[in-house]
Amino acid sequence: MSSKRILVVLFGPEGQGSFNESGAMGAERTRVRAPHHFIRTAWIEPREPDARAAALAKLCEEGWDLVVAHGGQGDEPVSRVAPAYPATAFAIAQ
Repeated sequence: MSSKRILVVLFGPEGQGSFNESGAMGAERTRVRAPHHFIRTAWIEPREPDARAAALAKLCEEGWDLVVAHGGQGDEPVSRVAPAYPATAFAIAQ
């Protein structure tokens, strides 16, 4: 099985509980259950769509195989950024 570089992106400040924290916990469980993959969690705090897209683009420059945006907050940033990274797969988890 080939190893993949996977980035899980959460939008909003870390430590606020509920939806994003459950996504972070899911990423951590996946990291433990799939140790052959490199899985990183990144938080994008700004609420402004331009700032979110810029932060996501900067993360994508690191060369991820898969970027998973947690929640509908990722809809717009992913739609803006994904075309510039055709070698990266993108998913939005709801």
